[in-house]
Amino acid sequence: KKIEEKQKFEKEVEKTKILITSKQENLFLIIKDSDEISKTISEETTYNEEEYKNILNKLKEKKELIDSLNSKYITLITQINSLSELIREQQSKKQRFLDLKICPTCLQTVSENHKHIVSNDMDKIISLSRAKIEILEKEKNEAAFLLDKEKINKENVEERKVSFEILRSKLEYLKKSQKKLVENEKLKENLEKDIKFLSKHIESLKEAILKFSKFDTLYKLKEEELKKAFIEEKKAEILLAEL
Repeated sequence: KKIEEKQKFEKEVEKTKILITSKQENLFLIIKDSDEISKTISEETTYNEEEYKNILNKLKEKKELIDSLNSKYITLITQINSLSELIREQQSKKQRFLDLKICPTCLQTVSENHKHIVSNDMDKIISLSRAKIEILEKEKNEAAFLLDKEKINKENVEERKVSFEILRSKLEYLKKSQKKLVENEKLKENLEKDIKFLSKHIESLKEAILKFSKFDTLYKLKEEELKKAFIEEKKAEILLAEL
């Protein structure tokens, strides 16, 4: 029975050694992970939520301004095209009227004086339209310039927005990393306690095995004595058979 208990303790020692090895491997991985996290969180990250909100507001303003300028630009082009069409119509009407010899309504000859009066009225419309187009062209060019300028400004603001979003993501990652570092430290402490406890357990088992060793020696001596007695008995039997 004592021998069986000793063997049981020896098996327990081997199982405990395997468990310690497994925990030491986990401990190594946790320490390695913590070292890598520590290197990452040592990098300085500056992020200002208020400044990020200001950038978002500015971006919104830029989009609204661009939409407004774009709408104005389209309106100006439409007005210029309408006036250009009016000029073409007036020029065409003027030419047709100057070529007119008899009035289609009253069937009377159209005098040169009347042609001159009507032609002057049409020229005034054409002249005023051209003057308006000139003003509108300046406004259109100014709107186009401002539109291009604001588009560039918007791109710059968007770049700043992206930079802040990268910083914010990095900050969130750092917070998670710091939390993971704390968790790793707790795991590390628990594993170290487990390894220490299991190491002590092995020492206790070895002490118990050592105590059982004397019984093991006695068992071997008894076993040897029994073998010798068995051999002697066999020899005696052989001698008796020979007589």
